[in-house]
Amino acid sequence: MTTPPTPSQATHAAQDTRIAQDTQAAQDTQAAQATTPAEASVTGSGSAAEDRTATITVRLFAGAAAEYGSDTALVRGSTVAEAIADLTSGASPQAATAIERSSLLVNAVSCTDHSRSLKDGDRIDVLPPFAGG
Repeated sequence: MTTPPTPSQATHAAQDTRIAQDTQAAQDTQAAQATTPAEASVTGSGSAAEDRTATITVRLFAGAAAEYGSDTALVRGSTVAEAIADLTSGASPQAATAIERSSLLVNAVSCTDHSRSLKDGDRIDVLPPFAGG
C-alpha cells in the first residue's frame, strides 16, 4: 500500500511539472524559429551572438517570488548576468532589488560568478536572504 504524497511533495511535483512544461515549450519555440546557416546568410539574420543566447528557466523563492509576482520565469542570456538582466528588465524596482540581493544557484550549484556561461536548459534558482534554521 502506498502512502499519498504530503502537500509539500505534491507542491514540488507540480512545480517540477510546470518547469518541465515551460522548458519544453521554450525549446519547441526555439526549434521553430531556428534557421540553417544558409538561410541566415540569405536573410541576413542569425548573428553569432543570437546563436549563443540560451533559454534559461529561473525559479524564484520566498520574497523574490512574492515581489516578482511569479515563482518561475523563462529568460534569455548567454551568461548569468545577461539572464538576470533579462529577468529584472520588466520587473518592479522592488523585485529587481530582491533579485539582486539574492544568492543564485545554477543547476543546483552555488554561483557567484555572473560571467558564467549558460546553455539551453540550464536552471537558475533565486534564493533571497532569510533567517532561521
